[in-house]
Amino acid sequence: MKRILKFSVAKLALITIGIFTLAPFLWAFLSSLKAEHNIFSIPPTLLPESLGTSISNYVNLFHLEPVGFGRIFLNTLFITICFSIGSLLISSLAGFAFAKYDFKFKKFLFYLVIATMMIPFQVLVIPLYQEMVFLGWVDSYLALIVPFLGRAYTVFLLRQFMLDVPSDLLDAARIDGCTEFGIFWKIAIPLVKPGLVLAGIFNFIYMWGLFLWPLVITSSPEKYVVSLFLSNLITARTKLFGELFAGTTLSFVIVGLLFFLVQRQLFKSLEIGFGK
Repeated sequence: MKRILKFSVAKLALITIGIFTLAPFLWAFLSSLKAEHNIFSIPPTLLPESLGTSISNYVNLFHLEPVGFGRIFLNTLFITICFSIGSLLISSLAGFAFAKYDFKFKKFLFYLVIATMMIPFQVLVIPLYQEMVFLGWVDSYLALIVPFLGRAYTVFLLRQFMLDVPSDLLDAARIDGCTEFGIFWKIAIPLVKPGLVLAGIFNFIYMWGLFLWPLVITSSPEKYVVSLFLSNLITARTKLFGELFAGTTLSFVIVGLLFFLVQRQLFKSLEIGFGK
């Protein structure tokens, strides 16, 4: 009886937390289906007035001037995918080196990488912007991707997974004449796929929601990302709340779709990571 009671209480608590978590997303979705004058009406309404009103915000979102949401979505997807792939490659190489090689100042350099996680990004904005000016990358895709390729968190995460790769297996590959990069690519990478999936998901979500740096480094609307595009829908001159909620809903859908596609690999990665 006590076990059943504990299970019921735990289940009720999870359901309650789930409702409070999903409530803002549900409110944003329902608001995206309403006319502008009904979004903040008193008393509030739950459902839209008509089907035509329901889809008008989404239609308008893709036809805004000077750039519609379709171009912004493709921009963000391109930047996010390039960053995720590039970050996984660079961070896995660094993680492999820190995990499986002995070199001078190894611990110091690793602790230095970890220490960068404690530096607020706001402190780095000005020197990083000056660097982009020197390279001629201001208002370019390179400026949105390259500065974040070597994220300290990704290096640390993949290094932890690389530690579990058997060193004897790597030595056997060296005896067979395999190159160091071949050992990394053909042996280490397949063994840390769960870690790559986990790091890739974190990187995707991080870049998809990035706001401050795109705000500083981009000036052309054609190069905006989703977060910056949505923030510009509410200005002193224009207040497109319906389109804002529609874009927010679509942005949530992308992240949610990613989760459902990789949830099995994600749970496996978390199980391996927390089981160490």
